[in-house]
Amino acid sequence: MEMYGKIKCVTFDELVPAIISKPYYDKLNRADKLHFAQRGGNGRRALIIYDRLPARLREKYDTAYPNAEQE
Repeated sequence: MEMYGKIKCVTFDELVPAIISKPYYDKLNRADKLHFAQRGGNGRRALIIYDRLPARLREKYDTAYPNAEQE
């Protein structure tokens, strides 16, 4: 988890291999279910807004990374 200003964000690298697969990530992205603070590309990492993630994914993220907010 990273902070982008005052917004809690999840990086692409944290989300895709541990929580969801790349095809499912692409599907959510096409359906506009993921909200980005920063899009990836040109050396930048994709930052997905944590509070705007679907509840099911937030729960999976919290179980995979229990100390993410404190770090």
